[in-house]
Amino acid sequence: MKILISGSNGNIGSYLTTSLSDEHQIYSFSKSDFDVTNKSQICDVICKTTPDIILHTAAITDVDYCESNESLAYSTNTLGTLNIASMCYKFNIPIVYISTSYVYGDYKSSPYVETDICDPINIYGKTKLEGENLIRTLLNNFFIIRTSWIIDANKCSILKMLDNPSPIVLCSLEKTNVTSIKDLSYFINTIIKTDNYGIYNLSSEDYSSKYDIVTHLLKNKRFDKNILKLPEKLLVNTAKRPSFSAINSTKAKDTFSIPLRRLDDIILEL
Repeated sequence: MKILISGSNGNIGSYLTTSLSDEHQIYSFSKSDFDVTNKSQICDVICKTTPDIILHTAAITDVDYCESNESLAYSTNTLGTLNIASMCYKFNIPIVYISTSYVYGDYKSSPYVETDICDPINIYGKTKLEGENLIRTLLNNFFIIRTSWIIDANKCSILKMLDNPSPIVLCSLEKTNVTSIKDLSYFINTIIKTDNYGIYNLSSEDYSSKYDIVTHLLKNKRFDKNILKLPEKLLVNTAKRPSFSAINSTKAKDTFSIPLRRLDDIILEL
């Protein structure tokens, strides 16, 4: 299968470029060659590569940066997705769109399912949800994958925390689960061989607080590093985070007969 991947210099895009290349013909592009805000460039690249499917991973994913750069966030995450979706419509190409659990918002205390109302509380979540809505309006052949806290890749936020000499500062309240990028790659490689289009959550089976997740990881990796556990009201100049953002991935598990791993199993292999 010929697969075009946007955002090849990002965490997810770079991993998928490598992990899927053994089985598929990959055309992977960074912003310099495939700027999602440049519709004519997108059209030229798609016409030259004639992909069977597009994996759209290009996005601004820094939640705080999105909050303070709203126009740029919408331009990249929303309008950029519109440009990709328009080309998919024009050339009848299925799309895989990587979304986020932050599209749901902050109104439940149990894991969100795909049919729950989406009411995001920060700019990042809003721009990604608008991208989803545009895809759903224009296309029938789409996979929207809502991920949780992405870990298990060289550029993931948790490993960046470990590499940074500064103490780790985490909100004491936020509970979530994680999405292993290895599991995400396996899931994508499974679903693109089917026509079971739709929206799917993908995460670990269980959830915990971000503080406990990172503490467990530090213990497992034997890192001597301080974690500052702060209440949300003391985290100034940052975007709002939901106090509970865990997602339920039963639909993905049942539809594609894939196993869902627990947090402990994912952390142990890091």
